Amino acid sequence: MRGSRRSLALGLAAVGLYAAGASLSGHLSVFARRPLLDGFAPPPPYRWVSPPPALAGSNQRPLSGKASIPFTNGASQAGVFKTDDSQTLVVLLAGAIPPRAGQSSATVTLDPLAPGSFGHLPHGLQITGNVYRIRATYGPGGPPVTTLAKEGQIILVYPMPARNGERHTILASSDGRTWRRLPTVDSPIQHQASSDRVNALGYFAVAVAGGSGTAPPPSSGGSSVVLPVVLAAAGIVLVAVAWLEYRRRRRR
Repeated sequence: MRGSRRSLALGLAAVGLYAAGASLSGHLSVFARRPLLDGFAPPPPYRWVSPPPALAGSNQRPLSGKASIPFTNGASQAGVFKTDDSQTLVVLLAGAIPPRAGQSSATVTLDPLAPGSFGHLPHGLQITGNVYRIRATYGPGGPPVTTLAKEGQIILVYPMPARNGERHTILASSDGRTWRRLPTVDSPIQHQASSDRVNALGYFAVAVAGGSGTAPPPSSGGSSVVLPVVLAAAGIVLVAVAWLEYRRRRRR
């Protein structure tokens, strides 16, 4: 009976720690609200607008995204907007789009573009993957939204790195010619880069060290997340089995 109570207490403690961690991560960032284990299936390959030659035969066309933002009591509603293939996601807070007389909504569009036709990048950087043009226009039939009243968040999926340890940085541009770095959180295992300092819409891309302003050398476009997750799960199982065997022998 004492062993059962101890096991129950340990289980409840683990559940409590998970709930506390999930609550804390949810308050810190919208992107942190995800389960600890998302499953063992690898994510789909990266979708290129202009794929490297080695991937041209298997590449799938990237998808766009479009959504409407209604205004309530003169303020735009909060929302999460993404491309249909989830390679790009934008979070806009309530009131992020400035109100405009006679406009009752706004339409957000997210379109993937090839990186080769864009202007000069910050020194030493080159784009990996697609460029995404994110626009918003007032409706019905209104002008474009140029700035945001509140900073938003963006998350961009990038292809599998060509080299281990590559640092990924999000670049932003209002016109596609002049680019600037955004403070970036890089998640190499998930192949995602995010920033919560989006104060204007326009063009966004992920960059790595280089200088040509084009995509890096061909990569598989997949993900290496499966192996670490499987190894971690196996380690947890082995520790649990060893602990149970120790308890059984001690009772004898």
